[in-house]
Amino acid sequence: MCNPVIVNNNQTINFAVFSNLATMLKINNLLLVGGNSRHIGKTTLLCEIISAAASVEPVISLKVTSIYQNNEGYHGEHELLSAGYFTIDEEMGSGRPKDTLKMLEAGATRSFYIQVRDHAVEAAWNAFLKMVPADHLIVCESRSLRRFIEPGLFIYLKSSRGQKEKPYSLWLEKLADKVLYDPQPQDISSLVSEISLAQKQWIIS
Repeated sequence: MCNPVIVNNNQTINFAVFSNLATMLKINNLLLVGGNSRHIGKTTLLCEIISAAASVEPVISLKVTSIYQNNEGYHGEHELLSAGYFTIDEEMGSGRPKDTLKMLEAGATRSFYIQVRDHAVEAAWNAFLKMVPADHLIVCESRSLRRFIEPGLFIYLKSSRGQKEKPYSLWLEKLADKVLYDPQPQDISSLVSEISLAQKQWIIS
C-alpha cells in the first residue's frame, strides 16, 4: 500500500532533451541504474546493492517511471496520471509485491515511486529531494534522470534480445560507469562486490 502525494504543477516546463553535460548537477550519494529493456535485472541489482550498503549507511530507494505520450505500454500496467504532471508515492510495506516493496524489504529505510510525464522529470526529482534527508544514500531505478544529473555511479543494463537500439539508449550507454550485457544472476552479484562507498560517494573498482 502506498501513501500518495499528488503534485499539481501549472507551469509549463520547457527544456532540451538533455542538459549540458558540463553543467549537470553532480550528486555523489546517488547511484543510478538504467536499462534498455524491462525484466533485465534492474530491481534485482538495486536490491543487492541496498542489502550490501544498508549495514553501513541509511539507504533511500526510488523508482522513476517516465510516461511518454502513446508509450504507456512499455512500462507495464501503471495508473495513468489523472491530475498534475507527476505523483510521488511512498511505499508503506504492505499490499501486492512491487519493486518499491522489494527495495524496502532489501533494507532501504524508505522507498518511493515517482510516476511522471516525461517533460516534468526534473521537477519531480526536485520535489522528491525535499522529502528525504540530504545526507542519506539514494539508489534509483531510472533512465530519464541521467538527462539532468550526474550521479556518483551510473550502471546500465543492456539486453540484446532483438531490439533495435535507439539513439537515446546508445547515448545513455556511453555515459554509464559500467555496462552489463544480458546480465545473469552471477554477473549482478559480481558487480555488487565491486561497488563501495567513500565518504558517502558511490565508487566502483
